[in-house]
Amino acid sequence: MRVEQQSENDRHIQRALSEGGVQTYEYQLELGGELRHYEARVVASGDNEVVSIVRDITDRTRQENELRVSEERSRALLAAIPDLMFRVTRAGVFVDFHADSDFHT
Repeated sequence: MRVEQQSENDRHIQRALSEGGVQTYEYQLELGGELRHYEARVVASGDNEVVSIVRDITDRTRQENELRVSEERSRALLAAIPDLMFRVTRAGVFVDFHADSDFHT
């Protein structure tokens, strides 16, 4: 574990011991040449000890990044469409639209 990461862990442990409650934080570690993402939760379990639960959130983090990229791509595509665009169901119900800011009715 990197020195910086150990220092961050120590800070959250001390905070859990002094303030109480659950301390939650995320961090990254490179394992086997791959960057992994983790979420840690630390809670005091005595005067001078804590319980720490660590979850691997690499898949969730990747999915969030993929979703963000997809949304950015969709926004860019919509911004490039001139005038007006509608999404309509088979029943003819309008469910969404995009109008250029210069579009006038």
